[in-house]
Amino acid sequence: MKYNQAVEHYLRNCEASGRSYNTINSYKSALRIFGEYLDRQLISSVVSITPDTLISWKSEAAGSVSPSSLRLYATIVNGFFAFCHEAGFIPANPYKAKLMHVAVKDSDRKDMLSHIITEQDFASIMLADRPAHMHRGAVARNKAIIALLVTSGIRCESLCRLTHSDLDYLTHSIRIINAKGGKNDEILYSSVAFAAVQEYLASGYHPAEWTEEDPLFGFVDGSGIWTPYSRSQLSNIVESSIRSFVGKSGFRSHAMRHTFASFLSNNGMSDGEVSILLMHSDGTGAKVTSRYIKRDNSNLFKKADAIFNSILTKNAKQEANRK
Repeated sequence: MKYNQAVEHYLRNCEASGRSYNTINSYKSALRIFGEYLDRQLISSVVSITPDTLISWKSEAAGSVSPSSLRLYATIVNGFFAFCHEAGFIPANPYKAKLMHVAVKDSDRKDMLSHIITEQDFASIMLADRPAHMHRGAVARNKAIIALLVTSGIRCESLCRLTHSDLDYLTHSIRIINAKGGKNDEILYSSVAFAAVQEYLASGYHPAEWTEEDPLFGFVDGSGIWTPYSRSQLSNIVESSIRSFVGKSGFRSHAMRHTFASFLSNNGMSDGEVSILLMHSDGTGAKVTSRYIKRDNSNLFKKADAIFNSILTKNAKQEANRK
């Protein structure tokens, strides 16, 4: 069987197994990179791939990607070959764990903590007047995106798919469907984010035919269709907005998730409580319990909401004096 055909079978199986959209895209990317290497080696059949092929690919890739990325790619490729073996496409899995091991040191990891905006920065963004060169709707959109990222901890891929119907201010909750790891859950919808979203909705940025079931954030494409932003587009909006509002560069969307956790921790929330709001665990370290228990996080949402309201309140006077 051709490599590309085997990849198509594998990805269809992943979709049928309920893998998340983000996970499948990650698989596609890694398998495409590996497939490009096979093309350069004139290898087209999945049966022709040997341990030596994988080791050579690992050696070549090590010169162009980070150790953490290479380890992720190797793990995905291993899963692909395990599937191929179980499906009968190949007689044995050519992936050998000891040969393909990639060590990742702390120094290799991204220093996300160096790209956390300060509480004053966040207040400045949310309280800022509209820059003269920016459209009212674009400013409202940018503030709403940043408010949701910073005060809910939502992942960028979930924000791309978010609709207005997923937002419930009465319960201070945002419904998340098929997030990382295929999870469904609820996260905080803060008063700060609610105010920003309401301003955005009132700005007229959406086309007239937009409904509450359409993506909350997007653009009108060349065919006149309201189209959701991609992860990279949303992240670019975050980076350019923060640079425009507070003059700081290099802040991408995922850094806002670290900002969310840091704000809560620095204002008295326990690590366990923060882990719940990040959808990491149930706060006890026993992740399995979240599969069986429907938690009522309303009190925790109120506690976190008060923290974000406080951040804006205590910085508002200082921001007014600065202007």
